[in-house]
Amino acid sequence: MARIAVLDCFTSDIFRGNPAAVVLTAEPLSADRRISLAIELNQPATAFVSHPRLFEPAFTPSSHDAPLLIRWHTSTGGALPLCGHATMAASHFLLRHFLPPSVEQLEFEYPFLHDETATGRLLVRRVQGDRVEVTLPACLQWRDVSDDEREKVTAVMRAAAGTDSVQEVLAFPTPNPKVQNVVIRLQDHVDLAALEFKPEAFLKLPYRGIWVFNTIPPALQAALPGASARSRVFFPSVGIMEDHVCGSAHTALGPYLFSSSATPSTESLEFAQVSKRGGKIGITWDGRLGHEGGTVGLRGEARLLFQGELYL
Repeated sequence: MARIAVLDCFTSDIFRGNPAAVVLTAEPLSADRRISLAIELNQPATAFVSHPRLFEPAFTPSSHDAPLLIRWHTSTGGALPLCGHATMAASHFLLRHFLPPSVEQLEFEYPFLHDETATGRLLVRRVQGDRVEVTLPACLQWRDVSDDEREKVTAVMRAAAGTDSVQEVLAFPTPNPKVQNVVIRLQDHVDLAALEFKPEAFLKLPYRGIWVFNTIPPALQAALPGASARSRVFFPSVGIMEDHVCGSAHTALGPYLFSSSATPSTESLEFAQVSKRGGKIGITWDGRLGHEGGTVGLRGEARLLFQGELYL
């Protein structure tokens, strides 16, 4: 038996946010089967969730059970090391549409791509209203780039979006020592939503993810109520020209903005990812970075588009 669902994540409206497919099975699917399904479903990401007792009547996960196993693949079949929005989709589907209403939280386990003998854990819980919070590992310690790196990033930003109003450039390492992401902070006056990006220009940079953001001036906050900052996210090196709404990128953007002296003390922040589909991500942070065991909570809504049975 297998179940399938498609949800739009980090939004309260269908056809907005970031869509993801969710596949539920009792036994883990083989890599070949996951890849074939992800390509067939053709969503930005597909979350594959399995547990031996998942389809038992009134199954309720508990601390005595093994955690739910989760893996993620892109629409081209590539394995993802972590995917916040597909985890959000799986969490919403399980908590709001599949498991008994008494279930308030979940625990997922996932293998590390660069070392499959090691695993990570993700905690999920219901929060206020229709929101769910997914707790992900916080980013590792970021670094200022060199003058040469900054100059190159600024030149590429000019080619990609027609602006060189770059305020700051930071490199973010990942658990895989061969992979880095870059954060480009633009000056606050730049209308990030209005920029017409040419993401292929970012292929000239040696980074996996290109994460662009700026904070929202008080005069403009009425247009994005509740949001402290705007973001856009690109992964052209893995075939994702622009990520509609990216959870994992905000495990870096959130802690950086929380730690910024320009950010007022607060328990939570909200980012508006201003891609064409758009979405909002609420963020909490425990104050520690990834190498210290720190975590980031991503909060958001999701809308179920459809669900059904999958015949394998």
